[in-house]
Amino acid sequence: MVADWNILLTAWTFRPVPILLIGLALWLYHRGARSDYQFEKEPRPKLFNFSMIVVFIALCSSVHFLATYFFFMRVAQHILLISVFVSSFMNSDPFVVMYAGLPSRFQPRADRLTDRLYPILQTYFTKGTCWFLFLMFVWIWYDFNLVNLSLTRPWLRHVENGTMIVGAMMHWWHVAAATPKLHPRLPSFAHMGYTLAGAGPLKIPGLFFLFSISVLYNYPEATFLGWELSSLASQRIGGSIIWMIGGTVYTINSARYFGSWLDVETAKPPRPRSDWDTEEVFKAPHLE
Repeated sequence: MVADWNILLTAWTFRPVPILLIGLALWLYHRGARSDYQFEKEPRPKLFNFSMIVVFIALCSSVHFLATYFFFMRVAQHILLISVFVSSFMNSDPFVVMYAGLPSRFQPRADRLTDRLYPILQTYFTKGTCWFLFLMFVWIWYDFNLVNLSLTRPWLRHVENGTMIVGAMMHWWHVAAATPKLHPRLPSFAHMGYTLAGAGPLKIPGLFFLFSISVLYNYPEATFLGWELSSLASQRIGGSIIWMIGGTVYTINSARYFGSWLDVETAKPPRPRSDWDTEEVFKAPHLE
């Protein structure tokens, strides 16, 4: 395989299912954002549009095609899907906005489905469970046998991407506190820690890829933009990508939550001096 600029620019795949789903999601979201529905959070159509562009690139561009020949392109596709796409999608509060965009005759059906599913999600999909599912869905697709099978069975790649996206969405549903909320948000610092923990499923295998001394997967030797890459080199580059940018989305969101907490603390009125500058407050215990 020789991947040159011509391959990068032309190896795009017309995949009807992702394209139809993206088009439907865009129509519903923008229709809902323009409706008279009273949203708990303000719709963020620009962020939603960005998430749709990212998922289109990840699934229909040369990234998807080259992921069969270069391990580091597979890693890049994973980061696009479970970090960049899912975080921007869930932070746009998509479910309630797309519900508002449904034609009125379909909304009662959606209500009945939600009434059945929501108690199940609320009971069994706690924050810890969703994080564990996210970790499991990511790690299982770095299994030696599954990766090698997916190189010769394209349908398995679709299952891989789909399960990773579902696992990431369950984790980000709690992180972004998307409507309808499954559970109340954790206190500020605990919520920041829960957000940063999302980088773990990628960072830990990335450590093994970065310092690997043997080839783990049956990727062929190939040339990328004039560079001849062995399977081991592609594997190590994949680990480098994970460590350089794999946790960026989680760090940015955690910093944003930290900034919001600081704004809340700054907005609090100062405590009157009479509440703390007294003899009773400064008196040592058990001493009179």
